[in-house]
Amino acid sequence: MKDTLETLRDVLLVFTVVLLVYVLYKRLLRILGKDDNQKKYPMIGEVTRWTDARHALVEITLSEPAHMHVAVYDNGGNKVLDVSEGDYEVGKHELGIDCSSLMAGRYYYTITSPVSQSSQYFDLK
Repeated sequence: MKDTLETLRDVLLVFTVVLLVYVLYKRLLRILGKDDNQKKYPMIGEVTRWTDARHALVEITLSEPAHMHVAVYDNGGNKVLDVSEGDYEVGKHELGIDCSSLMAGRYYYTITSPVSQSSQYFDLK
């Protein structure tokens, strides 16, 4: 019984050390800008600003070219707006969302590319 507990303790210690090294490695890659996940997926930003009560600007940053579709959905999951679809180059892109046809409430804009999908919400008053 004592040998089993010591073996279990040793295994847990090795696992903890390996996990710590992995976490530190991933953080170092992120700091150096070499994180693979950042290269594969578009980054979604929040609404950067409202030009008026019904027009929002959303900033998207890409680390590699991607074909993206941006749409707005209501709380029930129904698509209410197609914002943009096309090929985007590396860099920052600011997309305008014209919400003038929408009623007050919570909406979700979704960015879909061949390798990922991400969403963020905004509230209309």
